[in-house]
Amino acid sequence: MEDRVKKLKIMIPSSLTIESSDPRIRAYKVGQVARAASIFRVDEIIIYRDRDFNDAAFIRDILEYANCPPHLKRHLFPISANLKFAGVIPPLKTPSHPKSKVIEIGEFRMGFLRGKKVDIGVNELASISGGSKTTEKVVTVRIVSRTPLEVEIIDPDDVPFYWGYRVRLRKSLFKALRDRKIGEKVIFTSRKGKVIDSKFLENLKGYIDERGVVFVFGSPKKGVDEILMDEKHSIEEFNYPVINVVKEQGTATVRMEEALIATLTIYNGFLR
Repeated sequence: MEDRVKKLKIMIPSSLTIESSDPRIRAYKVGQVARAASIFRVDEIIIYRDRDFNDAAFIRDILEYANCPPHLKRHLFPISANLKFAGVIPPLKTPSHPKSKVIEIGEFRMGFLRGKKVDIGVNELASISGGSKTTEKVVTVRIVSRTPLEVEIIDPDDVPFYWGYRVRLRKSLFKALRDRKIGEKVIFTSRKGKVIDSKFLENLKGYIDERGVVFVFGSPKKGVDEILMDEKHSIEEFNYPVINVVKEQGTATVRMEEALIATLTIYNGFLR
């Protein structure tokens, strides 16, 4: 059973797509973030508002659409302009996205509540076992019987392996940092940060504990320090490590989705 105690979160700006006017390219760019987040088992993606450009609603819709199992999309996502080019999003193929309609007892699935039954992506609706109650429309279930098809509703946090990410919006980077959970460790990413080496990795490993970590990313135009300055705050207000994961970069800039992959590769390999 995989350890799901330590939480991994990322904060990304609403200006992620500022350099792309083509909605197809914007959708693909956000899809790359969804894919990277899923590969490295990110639990939560926090989109903070950047004053330069606010594409938060578009980014949220693409991220949530990508994370949604195929059989639930028709229930949760009506036709909209934001999802016009959703077809360019790479499939995530996470455990919550079933590969087939064949089910096994004990299997976990996501479902959509329809009255007293649940659509779990098979040819018939599943009945809910007697003790399961919820007011939510989207539920996580465990198969308890195949004939008849019956499920019990469970807490998503009780799934013993990666079950996708949540998406949240915040009005500013400062508010996103202020509203973080008590005890969560924060790490800023920046070209101006300390370059990662073996000694620094050991220090970071000691800094991160079982309550998890939040990696904060800047925008295509501005770093974390500049975004905080726009909000009348400074990076010095926070006693958090500032890291640079791309030593002696060969390009003028490193795109956020590229920095995300580089950062999470290091975290997954050496800090998790």
